Amino acid sequence: LGTERTGSQRKSEMALKKRQKKITIKAFECSVLLILTDKIHKALASVYKKYKTSGETVGEGEADGLTISVNFNLYVVILDINSVSYNLVGHEVCHAVQRIADDREITDDETMAWLTGYLCEEVHTFINKIKHEQSNRLIEFADISGRDNGPDRQREYGC
Repeated sequence: LGTERTGSQRKSEMALKKRQKKITIKAFECSVLLILTDKIHKALASVYKKYKTSGETVGEGEADGLTISVNFNLYVVILDINSVSYNLVGHEVCHAVQRIADDREITDDETMAWLTGYLCEEVHTFINKIKHEQSNRLIEFADISGRDNGPDRQREYGC
């Protein structure tokens, strides 16, 4: 008892799964799970529950993105779909790359730069896919930095 999900819970879980992508990094034998959501705190709780782990928590609306290490082989990046920007993607990818590098004692800047570029490209490709799948709802790149985050700014963030 108490473990059955309601119809709205199942619908919410299915919508969350459609906004997830597991990015495999064969060279380092690990994956980054990308989650796009409008409720970071609930997505984080779901990750902790699924992988039977715990860690930092955030309240509703307290963060635009976050990155956690589930274990040596899985890292999770959660982005607020309403605040996604080149800045936010670069910021959270940087955290993921640093955790992957630290866990593997990688200190080579070129390796970390390659991984940053790869992950940024994968994240932006997925965001664009989601944008095209949602007929009338566009995910706009919010300007959380107070500056223009258009395509010309992409290089500045290393994506």
